[in-house]
Amino acid sequence: MPREDPERVADLLCDRHFDLIVGSGVWPRGWSVHSSCLDCGSGRFDLLPHLDLDWQLAVHEAGHAVCFVVTGSGVELVTSRRGDVPAGAAAGGVNFTTEKGSYDAAALFGGAAAVRFWAESQQPVGDTDVVDVVFGASHDFVAAYEAGLSDAEVDESFTKAEDLVEDFWPSIERAAAALVTRGRLTGAEFLGVAGLEARAGRR
Repeated sequence: MPREDPERVADLLCDRHFDLIVGSGVWPRGWSVHSSCLDCGSGRFDLLPHLDLDWQLAVHEAGHAVCFVVTGSGVELVTSRRGDVPAGAAAGGVNFTTEKGSYDAAALFGGAAAVRFWAESQQPVGDTDVVDVVFGASHDFVAAYEAGLSDAEVDESFTKAEDLVEDFWPSIERAAAALVTRGRLTGAEFLGVAGLEARAGRR
């Protein structure tokens, strides 16, 4: 049941939705970024409060950016500065380009996959941490649903993102470290730091 003094996202969820998110590892279809059911609570909370917030944001955006590049899209800007994205969006973002008018959906989930991989490298991840990671990527899940991805396609894309994060973790880690220091990277700066110049434009 929701707590009256929430500290984590899990404290706000009813038992049914807590179990759903932990069991599936995804944000529920049909929910907006901040919606919940009548049995869920509301309030302020922290995501993975035992881990550094600047690193969380940087790892998330670096994960997206690397997955975009290695699946064939271009990257023009990567930012993890809070308040550096227009129109009330997330705390960071990636400006990407694609020549074919579409992109690999795995890139949508590169942020969540990277944060989970990084969190697991710091200490064991529990159910409450899983909920934090999923909520931190709720914009990405909503974007996938709005793009028409089926549940099976979301699962497939998330699994691919997890594989890409594991394969390219050194690139993600280097880019995240640069973002923590600088706050934003141009596309060229990102490719150089991540060591992905040779992959730019390749599918």
